[in-house]
This record gives sequence, structure tokens and C-alpha cells, in this order.
Amino acid sequence: MQEFMNKLQTDLLFFIQIGMLVVLFILVIINSIRISRLKKKLKQITHNQDGKNIETIIKDYYGDIDKVKETQAKILTKQQEIAAILQRCITKVGMVRFNPFKDMGGDQSFAIALLDRENNGIVISSLYGRTNSRFYGKPIIKGQSSYTLSEEEKEAIRRAIAGKIDQ
Repeated sequence: MQEFMNKLQTDLLFFIQIGMLVVLFILVIINSIRISRLKKKLKQITHNQDGKNIETIIKDYYGDIDKVKETQAKILTKQQEIAAILQRCITKVGMVRFNPFKDMGGDQSFAIALLDRENNGIVISSLYGRTNSRFYGKPIIKGQSSYTLSEEEKEAIRRAIAGKIDQ
């Protein structure tokens, strides 16, 4: 009976060892699959930069990010400078052609208003005559002038503010 028990114990230990070996083999396969997936992810992260370790690659990326941030700050500053300049640029133009003298034709005289976004700028008038032409310039502040404006100059300013150049 003792011999039977020893044989049973030996067989049982053998099957337990075989079972453990199968479990270990399955764990090795699972770990191999996981390692393979991790290697693929690492390759995606490193963009196939063989020879560099992940720490160097990450440091390089952070350096690149810092450079991008610096460039972005410079671009933002420049954009703000340009926006400030654009506030003072002529963005509205209105023009009226007219005939100031009854004996002349062709509407060769004109009034043109050149205004910025805040309706500041200048109105220029040209009066064309047979023997001479005269030009007048008047400053415009917030759509108004401290000088007396002709009807044509007022109309040119209205058109500039409304965004209409000519009829």
C-alpha cells in the first residue's frame, strides 16, 4: 500500500508540475504578446528613431515644444503690432464725382474720403476748371471735420462710412 501511495504521490506531483509548466508557458506567451504590443507602441512614439532612448526623445520633444511656444509668442506679439497698425490704416473709402461749374461737363471734379476703422482720416476735394484745378484737404475725426464741408465732401464721408465708393 505504501508503494501505491508513493506512486500516486509521484504521479500527482508530476501532473501538478505539468500543469504548472502549462500555466507558465501560457504566461510566457501572454507576456510575449504584451511585449510585442509595447514595442509597436514605442516605435510609434519614437517614430523609428533607432539608437535613441526614450528619455532623449522626450527631452528633444520638450525642447521642440519650447521652441514652438517661443515662436508662437513672437507671432502673437507681431500680430498685436499689426492689429494696432491696422487700426490706423485706411479701410474705408468714399468718392463722389461732380460738376462744380454750370458751364463744364464730365464730372471731372471729385471729393474722396479716406477713413480708418474709427472714421478718422482725410477728405480730399478736387475742383476742376477750364484754366486751373484746385485741391483741398480737410482732416476728419470720428466722421466730422472742424472745417466747413461741402455737400459733396459730406456725401463722400457718408459713403466711406457706409462702405460705398460710387453710385
